[in-house]
Amino acid sequence: VTRSLADGAHTLDLSRNDREAGIYAELTYDRPQRLMVVAGIRADRHFAPHKRTYVTPRAHLKWHLSGRATLRLSAGLGHRLASPVSENPGILADGRRLVVITDDTGTLRGAHGIERALTAGGSITQTFVLGRDHNASLSADYFYTDLSHSTVVDTEMHPDEIWVYGLHGGNRSHTWQADFNWQPAERLDVLATARFTHSRLRLPRPDGTAYVGERPLLSRFK
Repeated sequence: VTRSLADGAHTLDLSRNDREAGIYAELTYDRPQRLMVVAGIRADRHFAPHKRTYVTPRAHLKWHLSGRATLRLSAGLGHRLASPVSENPGILADGRRLVVITDDTGTLRGAHGIERALTAGGSITQTFVLGRDHNASLSADYFYTDLSHSTVVDTEMHPDEIWVYGLHGGNRSHTWQADFNWQPAERLDVLATARFTHSRLRLPRPDGTAYVGERPLLSRFK
C-alpha cells in the first residue's frame, strides 16, 4: 500500500525493469615505489524506471612514505537504486501494513529511490619484523560517509505501519579500524581486527519532532 500526497492510499506495484548506460574515464599518474594517483569520473544515464543522469567522480592516492610505511587516501561519490523490500525481507513477515510515501507522480518522495553518498578517508600501513625474519604489519583506517539521499525503512513511525520514504541528509557515519597481521611460521597467519562505527541519523516523527541518534541494529564495536 502506498500513500500518495495527491490522491490518498492506493495499491503500489514495486516491480521494475532497470535500463541504464554509462561511460567511465580514468587518469593514472605513477612514480614507481613512491607515489600513485588515480582519478576517475563516471556518468550514468538511467532510462528506467527514472530518466536521470548521474555523474560520479572518484580519486585515490597511494604514497610510500618510507620503505615500510604506506599512506592511502580516497574520496568519491556513489549512487545506487534502492530496493527497500528485497533488502529488508523481514518486513514481509511483520503483521503491520507497508506504507510507501510517494509524491504526486507516484515515485518515492524525496530521493526518488536513488541513494547518493560521499565517502572519504584513508589508511596508513606499517610493516615491521616480529620474531625471526617474519614480516608483520599494522594498519589504521578511517572513513567518513555522508548519505545526502537515502531510502529509509522506518519501523518506528507508526505502531501499525512500516513506512518507506526518501530522506535528504541527516545520515552520517564515522568508521575507525585497526588491523594486525603476522606470519609467525610458514602456513600460519595471525590476524586481529578491531572496528568502531559511529553512525548517526535523523528521522522525522509524527508529532513534528525528529529522532536523532544511532542507527538501529548496528553494532558500534566489532
